[in-house]
Amino acid sequence: MANLQTHRAHESLNVDTAAGWDIQVALTAAVSSGATVQLSVGSFNQIGVYSVTNDVYFSFTSTTGTAIVTAKDLVLPAQTLTFLKIPKALGSTVYFTVLSTSASVTSSVKIIGM
Repeated sequence: MANLQTHRAHESLNVDTAAGWDIQVALTAAVSSGATVQLSVGSFNQIGVYSVTNDVYFSFTSTTGTAIVTAKDLVLPAQTLTFLKIPKALGSTVYFTVLSTSASVTSSVKIIGM
């Protein structure tokens, strides 16, 4: 008989556990410049992101001050709680940057670390 037990229980169910729930910050995603928060990889595995007003571009980087490239970066929809894994391959400190998709409206973006 084949051994089908190649994953542990939580891997088979595709679930994750979080030891903590910590409200990080409320960023203001401006129209012309992005807002950045520093994330500690040792403290969090993922973040919950909620954009209050409108859609926002986002990116994870290993250095601060990296600009959003609207042609390449992904968009988080407004008024939707989205959970994102923190890419640990970027190093022990990861920067999360957001930028408003609107040409005239800034957006408040709430971030929760887990």
